[in-house]
Amino acid sequence: MTTSAAALPLTFDRIRRLRNSVAFTAFVAVLMTALAAGVLADRLLRRQLDAHAGSLLEQMAVSMRDTLDREMEQHYEQVRLLSGMDELNEDMKPEKVRRLLDQMKESFPQFAWMGLTDGQGKVLASTGGLLQGNNVSARPWFKGALDGPFVGDVHPAVLLEKLLPRQQEPWRFVDVAVPILDSDGKARNVLGAHLSWSWARNIRRSLTPSGAGGGEIQIMVVAKDGSIILGPAGQEGQKVDLAPYRVSAAGAPGFVLGGAHVTAYAETHGSGRYPGLGWTVLVRQPAQATATAVTGLREQIGLGALLLAVLFATCAWFGMRAALRLRD
Repeated sequence: MTTSAAALPLTFDRIRRLRNSVAFTAFVAVLMTALAAGVLADRLLRRQLDAHAGSLLEQMAVSMRDTLDREMEQHYEQVRLLSGMDELNEDMKPEKVRRLLDQMKESFPQFAWMGLTDGQGKVLASTGGLLQGNNVSARPWFKGALDGPFVGDVHPAVLLEKLLPRQQEPWRFVDVAVPILDSDGKARNVLGAHLSWSWARNIRRSLTPSGAGGGEIQIMVVAKDGSIILGPAGQEGQKVDLAPYRVSAAGAPGFVLGGAHVTAYAETHGSGRYPGLGWTVLVRQPAQATATAVTGLREQIGLGALLLAVLFATCAWFGMRAALRLRD
């Protein structure tokens, strides 16, 4: 008569194989479960880190936007206030006007040049005497101011490049010009000012974090037409597609995940009587920056899963051994 396998006595070899099989099964089961949980945690953490990074970058974009609008309003009002002073409305003596403009420039060095023209565009007085006697009727700031207070977007120095002191970065200006009206409401004179773009560069430096990872964060200002007017070296003048950052009809700030970067955005809207120029602030950081933080955790999860599997396998091996002894 044939004896069934269940009735066979537990030999030493069968006991050893059974213990090893149970231990191995416990090892694999725990390791796979822990790794699966680790992968899920890895993905969730990556999303949370990206969202957290996006929120921080959004705060930087909003700070840059608000500072640009606030300071542009301040400079805009300074020129408007200056245009109402008696020296520009009564005596109109070029020497007195020049002294006044020089004092203004000394008090507010952000202005690279200030000048007063007549109604035909001839410069009557200017800071440092630069361009005095020249005709600037072809310049956009003069033409724009004939119809009212004017603010012109960032542009290279056309007439002043060779007259101003050399600096490491090229001269770029934002124009502010205000008409001075006669009794008939026509522009008798135009007060024009070139605001050096270096003040915006200084704002960007003050907001860019220093230390580990700070050098990876880029703050850019993009004009309405998509041209980078403030950005990393070599990128100014290049075009950026702003469509991904026009997700809200109200122009609310936000951030975009995906691709090579996490990018936050905030649109300028002007402030007070300053109408704004439609700039968009972009703050971006390589997505790899958050991936690096996750990599360390991923390694810890893998090591923890391995140790946990070994522990459970060992417990299963000894537990099986103890059970078999009791059976005997």
